[in-house]
Amino acid sequence: GCTDSVNLALLAPLYRKLIRTGSSLDLSIHTHHSSELYGLLDAHDIDLAFVYYQLYYKNILCERVFEEKLYLVQSANPAIAKPLVHTNELDPTKEIFLKWDDAYQIWHNQWLTNYARPCVSTDTITMIARLWSPEEQYWMIAPESVIHEMYGIHPLYVSQLENPPPDRCCYKIKHRSPLNTTSKALALFEEELANHLQ
Repeated sequence: GCTDSVNLALLAPLYRKLIRTGSSLDLSIHTHHSSELYGLLDAHDIDLAFVYYQLYYKNILCERVFEEKLYLVQSANPAIAKPLVHTNELDPTKEIFLKWDDAYQIWHNQWLTNYARPCVSTDTITMIARLWSPEEQYWMIAPESVIHEMYGIHPLYVSQLENPPPDRCCYKIKHRSPLNTTSKALALFEEELANHLQ
């Protein structure tokens, strides 16, 4: 189980590799919000999940697997063609917004939404890719993995922020007592995952 952005931007290449190599894994991919994934894992509806924050569940083990920086992303014809930009320089009516995690939402509320609303808010990077237009001077703030995914679809102009949001952390969660029928497959997937993340 994963969020949309982790599935598309980070783990899709791993899934493709497992499919191509004829892995013995019975791969079933579920896309949910972080809050939903804890409940699914606790009920043994899924075997492993990737979330953006830690919650306390007595039956769930949580491990940080990676963190990444967020950057300002603009269309190839940027409104602000500078390597370092402050959020005060951005036109909020051109923002395409996605809440990456709670820490990002707090930062965004502090620096951007206290004076204007985004052009549009969405909850998947698939929708962002569909809304993005090279002709418009849209912008968004996105993590590095999502930028790499979008760059394959659209030409982009990427800048650092003078007042950057906190890094986005991703956690792997698994049940403290995995099902006997899935423990071998889970160990194999985690080994492949570790190689992929390196």
